[in-house]
Amino acid sequence: MIQRLWEQTMRYPLRGGTLLIGGWAWVLITGVLLQWWVIPATPWHAGYGLLAGGDWVMFHEQALQLAESIEREGWSAWVLRYEGQAPASLAAAFYVLSGIKEPWVLLPISGMLYAVALVAAVSIGQTLGVKDNMTWLIIVPFIFPSSLLIYGQLHKDILSLPGVLLFAWSWVMTFGRQPLQSSRTWKIATAATVGVLLSWWVRPYQAQLLVAISALLWIFALGMAAQQRQWFSLGVKATVVFFCVVSVYLSAEKLTNLTAPAAPAAPAAQAAPPCETWKPEVDLPILGRPIAAIFCYRHGFIRFLSDGNANIDHDRPLTNYVEALAYVPRALQVGVLAPFPVHWWDEASSPGGRVKRLISGLEMVWVYGTLVGLFWVWRYRGIDSAFVSLSIIAIIGILFYVYTSPNVGALYRYRLPFLLLLLIAATAGWSKRINTLDKTRTN
Repeated sequence: MIQRLWEQTMRYPLRGGTLLIGGWAWVLITGVLLQWWVIPATPWHAGYGLLAGGDWVMFHEQALQLAESIEREGWSAWVLRYEGQAPASLAAAFYVLSGIKEPWVLLPISGMLYAVALVAAVSIGQTLGVKDNMTWLIIVPFIFPSSLLIYGQLHKDILSLPGVLLFAWSWVMTFGRQPLQSSRTWKIATAATVGVLLSWWVRPYQAQLLVAISALLWIFALGMAAQQRQWFSLGVKATVVFFCVVSVYLSAEKLTNLTAPAAPAAPAAQAAPPCETWKPEVDLPILGRPIAAIFCYRHGFIRFLSDGNANIDHDRPLTNYVEALAYVPRALQVGVLAPFPVHWWDEASSPGGRVKRLISGLEMVWVYGTLVGLFWVWRYRGIDSAFVSLSIIAIIGILFYVYTSPNVGALYRYRLPFLLLLLIAATAGWSKRINTLDKTRTN
């Protein structure tokens, strides 16, 4: 009977509306349980249903300060990123609107954002060929224990996650085989715009990364359009998406600069490289300074966070292009497979860190098993442009955070949206493999 119920459940097609409502309800129920009962019952409770030792405690304190300013001075006191933090500004707005200054009041909006990310992930998988009976493989990472912190605390990833997944969905749909339609193109452009705006709000540098990825995918799309003579389908869609991504980013940056107080002009003598530890062999035009900023951030991370228990490869600061390129294989290993089993049992410095490490180990076992599906993608499905575009977004995003944040704990959070894209691609391989075996047994 249980097996029959399971089979019927797996055959049930998960539509966008079902996922949206289900994901939203899941966040509300589990979020309330986490903040009202689970965390307060632990020795790591920092008050207000927040786990001690996380940035969300600081975000809540900042939100209270901003809420007081709004109540005293009016909504003109509200800023997009209070002290540089978008979660604090978001929380402050809801604290004032609701009159309740508790983090749980954000659960309805967090649930909607999380549900949108879930719908985008499932839609990407279906576009890549994931069958309805295998959709649950995409859903599982969204109910990982660690995912509770994304929506159950004041977390940056509640904005970053749907932002990246909507951005990826727009490009996967651009390279999909659907015919060019104005309504479809409008949806794709809207998803790209919203995705970049969410990323820009919470992590401006991540929005810059998405713009750079869009430029690369646009060039790739134009090449594919020229080769396949699809100028009025692929070429047009890719151009629209690229134009929307660049336009919304530049507009957001310009609006921010207009509303921000003017900074004093820097003297010409300060137009120097970002740091002295980055010593490239050659000066690259246009790309030189952004690349230097990445590695200087890494050097600063290593210098100022040298005693973290979760640090990794701090003995490889990477000071030039040769070292950076030679590090790519190791970066892929760390970005996709870390935390390694040796990290699952190590001591942790944050409250409840030992428990979180054990949980991450269980989650990584699932990740390892799912990634095996990439082999079946290459064997059964072949490499098409939609799969290539998804892989480009995932790998570049993962590598970016490996190079900038040599710490397993930080990397585990930062890379999540991009690792999910890789898991979705692998799920397409598992779907093809299992359905092929089913057809073989039937015949």
